[in-house]
Amino acid sequence: MSEKKKIEWWPIGIVMAMLTFMGGVLFAVGIMMKNDVALTSDDYYAKEIAYQSEIDKSSRALAEDRKPVVQMSTVTDALEIKFPGRKNSSIFTGKATFFRPSDAHKDFKVDLNPDSSGLQRFALGGRDAGLWVVQLEWEEDNTPYYHEQQFTH
Repeated sequence: MSEKKKIEWWPIGIVMAMLTFMGGVLFAVGIMMKNDVALTSDDYYAKEIAYQSEIDKSSRALAEDRKPVVQMSTVTDALEIKFPGRKNSSIFTGKATFFRPSDAHKDFKVDLNPDSSGLQRFALGGRDAGLWVVQLEWEEDNTPYYHEQQFTH
């Protein structure tokens, strides 16, 4: 009598797993090849120059005689910003943007108008407590400056 040969299933399982894996990889490669990914923009040179001007504004604001001092006053519940390089005779314009990283609906902007000593206070009594970021963008004697700082209220 002839014996029936028993089929071994483990080699078939290994081959099926390898074919499934290779099929998945080929499918993913096919999907990725169909997507158009533009890594640069048409006017990248102009954007680089604009970004460099932002870097220049920030580095000017970090100079020892220009860096604003931002601190929260617990007595008055106000944010105090001191512009140490501010001269009374200079032309000073700017804005402060307060934004809340956790809730964009609570963001607000205020014009900068420091007093003769270079100090400006922003009352934050009605604002939610927590982490805030203030972005100061100002121009003094036609020289632009930019400074950003986090604070907790």
